Amino acid sequence: MTNNHLFRVISSLWKVLAVFFVLFSTSLASASPVIFYSDLTSGPKTGGLNNNGVFVTIWGNNFGQKRGGSIIRVGAGAVANYREWSETKICFQLGHAVTSGEIVVQTGTARSNGIPFTVRSGAIYFITPTGKGDGSFGNPFSPSAYTAKLASGEIGATAYFRAGVYANQYAAHNWHANFCLGNRHSGTNGKENAFVAFPGENVLLTTSTVTGADRNNFRVADDPAKYIVVSKFHCYARNGAIGGHTGWRITGNKVNAIHVGSASGSIGTGLYQDRTQHHIYIYGNEISGGSSGNKLDHAIYPGSGVNYLYVGWNYIHGNNFAAGPMISLNCNQAYAKNLVSKNIFFHDNIIDVSTYPARAIGIYETGRDSEIFIYNNLVIGPAPNGQYTFYAMSGKLHYYHNTFFQGGAENLGSVMGFYSSTVYSHLYKPESIEIKNNLIYAASQSSYYIKTTGEAPIPVVANNLFFHIPSPRNKDHYIRDKQRIVADPMFMNSSSGDFRIQSASPALRHGQTLNAIKRDLSGRIRHHPPTIGAYEGQAGGLTGAIDLLLQKTKEVPEGQE
Repeated sequence: MTNNHLFRVISSLWKVLAVFFVLFSTSLASASPVIFYSDLTSGPKTGGLNNNGVFVTIWGNNFGQKRGGSIIRVGAGAVANYREWSETKICFQLGHAVTSGEIVVQTGTARSNGIPFTVRSGAIYFITPTGKGDGSFGNPFSPSAYTAKLASGEIGATAYFRAGVYANQYAAHNWHANFCLGNRHSGTNGKENAFVAFPGENVLLTTSTVTGADRNNFRVADDPAKYIVVSKFHCYARNGAIGGHTGWRITGNKVNAIHVGSASGSIGTGLYQDRTQHHIYIYGNEISGGSSGNKLDHAIYPGSGVNYLYVGWNYIHGNNFAAGPMISLNCNQAYAKNLVSKNIFFHDNIIDVSTYPARAIGIYETGRDSEIFIYNNLVIGPAPNGQYTFYAMSGKLHYYHNTFFQGGAENLGSVMGFYSSTVYSHLYKPESIEIKNNLIYAASQSSYYIKTTGEAPIPVVANNLFFHIPSPRNKDHYIRDKQRIVADPMFMNSSSGDFRIQSASPALRHGQTLNAIKRDLSGRIRHHPPTIGAYEGQAGGLTGAIDLLLQKTKEVPEGQE
């Protein structure tokens, strides 16, 4: 190496280190805000309280515990006022300055990603359990008056439900639900009809044998309502709480259901015979307290033939549904009815089955060419005796960046299991299985990390971390992972529920780069290569600087100037 070349290498080193120290000091000061999703994606900027339009709630991370000097812009303008502000949730009112465009959070020198919002026309109403007025803030509607407005043909309406208990039937009586919504209550794509709890207030929808609404909070009639928003309610239901359909957006609700065996979902999505794009979003709901003790009940139960389904950022815990699973995709008679589930995404959910051991996510019957992506999920706790935490017997399956803690079960149980079975005279089996970048910490009494039986295909397994089975069985497919790591992942503090990894973890930066998975469960941007598991971990800082340094020094090959 010549002196001139050496000088250039040292110069590159100082430049990289200078950049590193700037970036590292900035990251220490504050992490950049990130937005995950919103309840409304469109609405008016006039009307409503003080003529400032709809309230919009966004969820994400790193917003800051207090607003301080931070602001939110929608399109070209700043919003009018802020109703709630916390590290992970902000509620604001649009105001006259905003335009269609992206919602962006600006905190100090850091700017979030943007999510789309459309400013449009539409009525805004306010509801109380006993309201008898015109729907204004000072003279609110009854719930039945709102559903009557929708039934008369109004679309793009937004109703804010004020604090109180809602236990009656408010639409389509004799359907045993608080709200049974038919096609006449539908919004349209881009002009949804919204049912939203007023910001900062406790709004309880509850079933009651006295009022006749003794089964569900929301359900759809035989001619189902489409393009509905249901957000931020407290829901108690003897059967399923919220049953949606095409174009529904179900966000930020606290759901306590199911308490009587009903073979349904605490949140469900209806049945489909078509091959259209349904675009259903189930985001950020907390589902707990279910007590039916029936394995045919589930926390989230997508309906047969559903397409374009997005299930993310939900917190599922403390439900006694026997073996479960907590999330079940089961398209009854899929082959006979030609039901194909395309673009199914189960991502960024936390599923805790430590109180009542259960299967977490199951893919049962899906039609040929159904494709399911399961990624960035954290699953805590074991499956029942001899069962699997994740299982499937159909579909094209992709499992990326999931973290399991104490997964699997005793008596030949497995963290991930795949099998074939003849149902409705058709042999169901997975079409393909891909397992990459998963952190699999098994229950010590589990027998397998990855198990296949029957006619299930051999999975493609790469860049996973395995730990905690003293003697895996000989046919465990973890052995097919040529890049596998078998070691303690070194969680930050699993006993207190912190499943991020320490800076010395062997999982750090040992995953395979998957360009479609851009962020981790906390919203942090994935590195290249990424960290194994749901959390990106402690990488960055010095590690990133060294990677960049090595890349820079290779720009001048040895022996050249």
